[in-house]
Amino acid sequence: MKTTHMMIDLETLGTVAGMKILSFAATPFFEGEGTRLEVGDPLYRRIDRDKYAKPVEDRENFVNEDWQEDSRTLAWWDQQSEEARREAFSGTEAPETALVELAAFIRRHKPKTVWSKGFMDLSMLEYAFYKFGIECPWHYQAPRCLRTKLRTTGELGIEPGHDVRWSEDFVAHDPVWDNKLQIAELEDLYRFSDMVLA
Repeated sequence: MKTTHMMIDLETLGTVAGMKILSFAATPFFEGEGTRLEVGDPLYRRIDRDKYAKPVEDRENFVNEDWQEDSRTLAWWDQQSEEARREAFSGTEAPETALVELAAFIRRHKPKTVWSKGFMDLSMLEYAFYKFGIECPWHYQAPRCLRTKLRTTGELGIEPGHDVRWSEDFVAHDPVWDNKLQIAELEDLYRFSDMVLA
């Protein structure tokens, strides 16, 4: 049976726990033949930022005012492509509904490791799960940081994820595309080094 791993990417309105999550993608991937990685179908959800404002009744420890928007991040979004902004800010789903779906998706795949590019995404999700009363769907030893792994690329003399990054269709700051890039980066590290995924 193939070992499952998961790549997660968020688009948000800040960089610390308690900031609003606008969208996310979770993409399962598996160790294939040789040093290739096989990629499964992602779960992609876009959240309506205004639906964080609705109180959740009878939820212990829920503090509605915790969900914030950072002005510097909003200014940063103004500098991004129209396509990326449209994807990020056109969500319709309630945050709790999206997070319940995400937790169920991850539990169904039972990943051995959960990856993101830096630990910001996973720490923001862990906080959001906690605040909405959803059990975190991964083991505390599962998180892995792709950014840490990418620090070795200079020594390897490669540009990980080159083919995805320079694809005509690539959209930066779209979580589905970011996951494609990040898995491609990981695959190149896996191929050209002695890195292990576990």
